[in-house]
Amino acid sequence: MADEEEEGKQILQKLQELVDQLYSFRDCYFDTHSVEDAGRKQQDVREEMEKTLQQMKEVMGSVQGKAQVLMLTGKALNVTPDYSPKAEELLSKAVKLEPELVEAWNQLVQEQSLPSEPVDGASPAADRLWR
Repeated sequence: MADEEEEGKQILQKLQELVDQLYSFRDCYFDTHSVEDAGRKQQDVREEMEKTLQQMKEVMGSVQGKAQVLMLTGKALNVTPDYSPKAEELLSKAVKLEPELVEAWNQLVQEQSLPSEPVDGASPAADRLWR
């Protein structure tokens, strides 16, 4: 029992590290890319998100349905400025399973505040304000 609990903690830690690396990639994009790559940033972040989600699937194992895992998966999907119904679904499940999981609530509110469709006339600068 203690071994399973320790393994679960290690898996959650690895998942957290993967999500942290994804957000670091997004937030520090121009530390490793030139300004000329600005037009590719969103596509690069989406590709990195897909890689991260695949790595997370490989790591999850027996902790798949836990609130923390649902929250981390939703957070990974929430890295782009686009609304994600899947992220909202996972984050909703996380807060239902573990209502005191503050980060899941924060991510859920952030996801629900995103427009599900682009606003007519919204400038790219206004779109960036969402992130």
